[in-house]
Amino acid sequence: MLVIALAGVGGFLLFGDDDSSDKAAAPKASATTGAPTPSASDNPSPATTGASDKLASRATDPEPLELTAISLPKYTLSTSGSYTRTGQDKAADCGKAVDGGAVALVKKLKCSEVTSVTAVNTTTKCAVTFGALNFPDAATAAQAETAIKGSTAGSFVPRRHNVASEGQAGKKDWWFYRKAYGHWLVFSSGAYTSGKKAEKDPVIDACAQDFLYYVIDALDKRR
Repeated sequence: MLVIALAGVGGFLLFGDDDSSDKAAAPKASATTGAPTPSASDNPSPATTGASDKLASRATDPEPLELTAISLPKYTLSTSGSYTRTGQDKAADCGKAVDGGAVALVKKLKCSEVTSVTAVNTTTKCAVTFGALNFPDAATAAQAETAIKGSTAGSFVPRRHNVASEGQAGKKDWWFYRKAYGHWLVFSSGAYTSGKKAEKDPVIDACAQDFLYYVIDALDKRR
């Protein structure tokens, strides 16, 4: 499978079953305010990692991420358009958000909850599942982010695509981003509801990036 790394965002795109490789790419502008600024530095700032603030650990940021923080009936994002929520989930079993070896990984790393929402753009037919996993501290979240790099330990899965109202998703035809943000691992995974191939597709790219930033903005409000 081919994976693309985003400089300064730490996200990765997954599509297909080709051999893995990394290529630097600059992220698009955020669809929401307060998006991280792209940086060429390999050393993230404390604001990005949460290393020097409330988001550094579950001990300093003990409240769960409620669905109300990221879930709306409708979304309008400046880059990728309008969406309708089709589902939402909040569970202690973090393995529900991932597949493959990542199922055991997130449990081993003591993920305590996953909060996620699925929304569909009725114009582009892009469906995105986005949210965050709650780890004990920033170091553990970063460990999970690294382990899932290149989908070697599984990937974040767009959910609910076998629901009739959303159509069928193709087999692994999705792109996902993930970003360790303090003790949270933010994720956003997009696919076409029809199962259309998503490889190198700018529509899916924009959808997934928009919602990654959307969750990061929600976490920033917890500081």
